[in-house]
Amino acid sequence: QSYDAGGSIESRSNLGRTLKYSEVPGLLVRTIPSGPGFAEMKDVRLAPVTESIDGHACWRVTGRHPRLEDLTLWIDQSTHVLRRTVSREHYEGGIEVPAFDTETTTSYQPVLNAPVEIARVQGPDPKTIPPPRSHAEPWIGVVFETSGARIARVLPATPAETSGILAGDEMVSVDNVPIADRSAFVHYVQGKRVGTTIGLLVRRGGAEHAISIELADHTKYVRARVGKAAPAFSASAANGPYPASLAALAGHVVVLDFTPTTARRCVDCDIPTAVFMSKLQDKYGPRGLRVVGVSTEDRAVLTKFAADQQLHYPLAHDDGKITDAYRISGASTVVVIDKAGIVQHVASFTGLEMMVEYYLK
Repeated sequence: QSYDAGGSIESRSNLGRTLKYSEVPGLLVRTIPSGPGFAEMKDVRLAPVTESIDGHACWRVTGRHPRLEDLTLWIDQSTHVLRRTVSREHYEGGIEVPAFDTETTTSYQPVLNAPVEIARVQGPDPKTIPPPRSHAEPWIGVVFETSGARIARVLPATPAETSGILAGDEMVSVDNVPIADRSAFVHYVQGKRVGTTIGLLVRRGGAEHAISIELADHTKYVRARVGKAAPAFSASAANGPYPASLAALAGHVVVLDFTPTTARRCVDCDIPTAVFMSKLQDKYGPRGLRVVGVSTEDRAVLTKFAADQQLHYPLAHDDGKITDAYRISGASTVVVIDKAGIVQHVASFTGLEMMVEYYLK
């Protein structure tokens, strides 16, 4: 998402929430294609003069819609079909994102009383349609060290734990395919289905051990906490204007940021995560938000990082208990806890500010 100095849109991804009227072309005026009903328009005005659209005499009708700044329609005077629409909408800005306006023009070329080619309305051969992609994400529940194939952590209540894999084990192969690093292992596993049994060979203390393990669904593991009471935690913080304790933050919307200092950059806004979180706390703190950074890194590293970045929220040291309690399995993960102490989100930063707005209300 990028903007120039004037705030104009340079990327279509910024229009993800805008209303579109051109997805399903239609002919009837009373219902705007893929949009709101014509009857929902307020302050409808008819232009006093006829306007020509693509050589067709049209009425220009302008009005407001509850979700739009204004909406203009050009209606063919002879056929009463829709020839063109223009919609305008305003979006409030967010952190590091300026407010902006959108204007969408859609032109229609209706075809009436004309033969229809059968080939144009027939669907594809069912045999050529691939099966729907499963949202299940196969995994075993381990976190690798930064480089190589050594396992740094085995997550609780996962196939890796129940099968006897230990932190410090080095992955040698999977189904006799050599594994050089984390990427090679993930690539192999993601080519399998949840429920598939794979054979691992790990090196431990100079000896090699063969282990059979059934792949589980990572998505279900991560979302197991959603909708349930947030696990209690209390940790010493490197800094911060309030405690890194769930009990002390009762009644607030709490955002736990599990991003390590070595990977701190917000993909949504392209600024350092620490800067984004500080701005988030500044903006919504008066309304009841409390951001807490959580990291298993060395205390000295966290203390220096907090001082260098001048964080506006506490950065807490975790011995692994908080990370395990919230089932955090990767970097750049946030947890959103509502005012009642219920976990509402365990995932990436995408849409975080919008969620904070929602749960504060």
